[in-house]
Amino acid sequence: MWTDPIVDELHKIRQANAEKFNYDLDALFEYLKRQEKKGKRKVVTLPIKRRPTMQETAATKPKRQFARPRPALTAVA
Repeated sequence: MWTDPIVDELHKIRQANAEKFNYDLDALFEYLKRQEKKGKRKVVTLPIKRRPTMQETAATKPKRQFARPRPALTAVA
């Protein structure tokens, strides 16, 4: 099976970081946040994209209008 060397390298880095912080995600997160603050790049926080609820959708959705009236249903004998 073919393996991607870049993906293999990323897996090794991830494993090394996990071992460095004794598999503690909170410690890894705190370390990354400190690194982020030390960095010179601007950090942008985007607003949460919230999906509208069913009630909000129903309130803003226009009523469906048909181009011509539907024919009445009749029973066939």
